[in-house]
Amino acid sequence: MQSSILREALTKYLETAQKECSADVFQFTIPPDRKFGDICINIFPAVKATKTPPPQLAEEVLSFMKNESFVTDGNIQGGFVNLFVTDAFYATELSDWELPTYEKKNEKIIIDYMGANIGKPLHIGHLCTPLFGQATINLLRTMGYEVTADMHQGDWGGIFGKLITGWKYFGDKEAFERDPVHHLLEIYVAITEKIEKEESVDQECRDAFKLLSEGDEASVKLWQQFTDKSLEGVRTIMSEFGVHPDIWIGESFYEWLPLPKLGNWPDLTPDNTMSAVVDELVERWIATKNEDDSVGVVFEKETKLPSCILQKRDGTHGYLASDLAAIKYRLKNWSPSRIVYFVDNRQALHFRQLFSTAKSAWLTDTDTELTHAANGFVSLPDGAMSTRHGRVIFLKNLIDESFDRVKKILTERERDISDADTKSVALGAIIYSFLSQDRERDWVFEWDKVLAFEGNSGPYLQYTYVRWKKILTEIAPVWSLKFEVWSLTVYDREVVMDILSFNELLENCGETYKFHLMVAHLATMARHLNALYVNTPKLKDTPENERHMRMQIIRTALEIIAFSCQILGMPLPEEM
Repeated sequence: MQSSILREALTKYLETAQKECSADVFQFTIPPDRKFGDICINIFPAVKATKTPPPQLAEEVLSFMKNESFVTDGNIQGGFVNLFVTDAFYATELSDWELPTYEKKNEKIIIDYMGANIGKPLHIGHLCTPLFGQATINLLRTMGYEVTADMHQGDWGGIFGKLITGWKYFGDKEAFERDPVHHLLEIYVAITEKIEKEESVDQECRDAFKLLSEGDEASVKLWQQFTDKSLEGVRTIMSEFGVHPDIWIGESFYEWLPLPKLGNWPDLTPDNTMSAVVDELVERWIATKNEDDSVGVVFEKETKLPSCILQKRDGTHGYLASDLAAIKYRLKNWSPSRIVYFVDNRQALHFRQLFSTAKSAWLTDTDTELTHAANGFVSLPDGAMSTRHGRVIFLKNLIDESFDRVKKILTERERDISDADTKSVALGAIIYSFLSQDRERDWVFEWDKVLAFEGNSGPYLQYTYVRWKKILTEIAPVWSLKFEVWSLTVYDREVVMDILSFNELLENCGETYKFHLMVAHLATMARHLNALYVNTPKLKDTPENERHMRMQIIRTALEIIAFSCQILGMPLPEEM
């Protein structure tokens, strides 16, 4: 929480007490339990600067603040100074409050997210990384950073030998045009079953991949066809959820093969291929070439990391080599201050090995920060998702099913809204349900909770926003923002405290990449706005000065909701 009133009062305290430091050393927040106070001053960050023991500093601050006109009472809890403040304090703070604005920073950040695999349909388990990643992209751009969003897809490997061979046996041009990704899945399943029955087909697939690796024209044409159509489908469905990568540089890019480049990004140079990177690490004694011609990395004992393979004995490379080549490429072409990877927590060891190797190779003299923003898993009520057992919700079906369920709920409630607004509710419910989870934890996707119209859910937040926006517009499309102080109800105070604590929360999300904090704040604000609606007189029946003040509280709260939903990528309907 930021407060010029508190800052000025604490500046006076420091001057009176002859302590030579800035009031910026104190931190303000809202107490988690409101029975202790309205505002909490954390004195611990100020102990060193003021050269005063914590108990003494807390007593001095409390004694001084009690003489301020805006303070009605106070107490000390474990070194924290809690203050009860007047309505005038809230009126002034609300008048001065605004959403934060940020200057453009000369700082670049790379977000690596999504990682879709060619030929594999996306299901709800694949929504975690793009939603968390895109919210981070949206927030960091708002904060003034230059962000490049890279969808690092899996577009290489032995699977293409199977797909190319499978196309020969099972390919259907019409089915591929209708639904490319799902037809590729059908081909993959069919050729896998054929391999199990006919051993020679496995070698046929290996030969097909070898031809592709050597640049065979027909094979490359099929690779591009499969990849282009798959990526087109991925980008189309992800755009429905507000996910828009800037570039989509896949694993194949770093192989240095005669494959067409899929987008407009800097060309790869010979020293940045996977083979060149592996050779560089061997030359610098970071990696070791073994007797069988494989190449591995053995880490220092203090890292407690197991050794790993960069290059197999047949000369092919694993994910570690690909990701190392990507880091070198990004450092060379963008000079980022941060590279953040949104990848599930199963890859935690891989990223520890990756970061350790990259720092040894290229980051000793730079400030580039490497972060693995890991996420947990999504399962269904009857267990983990399984395509083979039919226990999965594909993304292509998710939106339609959510739309149908929302339409049914609204019909039962005798509400008739447009299809566009119905879709906004459906998409908002899904996005809210994912981002309301602590990014690092597993959770269960349950339709009844996702589409609940009460409590902690997307539809509840959207309904709160739409109802209050309609009320404000009907009463006064334009109203005075000037008002005199009046007595705040407990319901007004709750909403005002939600407003005043928002900007600090925003900074926290930008540092942790955890948006369940923002969603929880929105849920609390929606609950408080609805309590205000139920427990205070209708605005049209309220005296003018009190009405203007309350409308300003509500208007500001709605501004925060709209701003937050823009960051989260969550649509807001016009009617509901």
